[in-house]
Amino acid sequence: MLFASLPIVWSIYNSQNNHFIDTFSHIKKLLGINPNPEANISKNFLYMPLQLWLALLPSSLICLYGVKKLFVNNLTAPLIIKIIFAISILNFCPYWLAAQTHIRYIMPIYPWFAIIIGYIIWQTNLIKHTIVLLIIGIMLKYIVALFYFPSIYTNKYGNTATIAADILQRTNQQPLFINSFSAPGLRVGGAINQAIWPQQPLQQNPDHNLPSYFMIQEDHLNPYSDEYTHNLLTTYRLHKTKVFLYLYKQK
Repeated sequence: MLFASLPIVWSIYNSQNNHFIDTFSHIKKLLGINPNPEANISKNFLYMPLQLWLALLPSSLICLYGVKKLFVNNLTAPLIIKIIFAISILNFCPYWLAAQTHIRYIMPIYPWFAIIIGYIIWQTNLIKHTIVLLIIGIMLKYIVALFYFPSIYTNKYGNTATIAADILQRTNQQPLFINSFSAPGLRVGGAINQAIWPQQPLQQNPDHNLPSYFMIQEDHLNPYSDEYTHNLLTTYRLHKTKVFLYLYKQK
């Protein structure tokens, strides 16, 4: 529970019971006390070490061979490396054992693992091998970034350029706003901003003097404003999520 102490102290300091309750509720979800459909502790327990190893490629691949050489030559690490290793594992465990987690949460401790890997590579004289693999890895990442990522985000996660074009056609230069700030909403908003540039990018808060306006949002159950009637015009699906286009008119 040590990792939970800081948000609890912060909530008490702010003297807002709702913040404390929300924080405690999130902690119980992370620990698996409260039911959470997104939680999967067994999957996290098995996959997270593998995800960490993959995130540190290609140096982590060389490190495996280096560890084998250290054992064969009966070499031991100095005390400072052992301390860094203990600190890294200690900070890794709360996220590894949580019911709901993600590999991005442990990015701040990547440098600690990098120091350990760097020491093993240096100690086992595998620097040249590492440099060669790093160059290959950088080249592969450029290829993935230039070709694979655009393709998968267009074909699997929804073509936001097509969605943006449809929204602009439906709204026909009428006031358009956005109240969607998850990844799908930001993708749609970004595509619209690119299409309308150099005009002002989409804003969140509409002018209440407007007789009507359009709103891009994710929550179709709760209207953005009670002062306006709202009509759902269309729904856009982006992989597992949806984005809704509403028309608001003054009552």
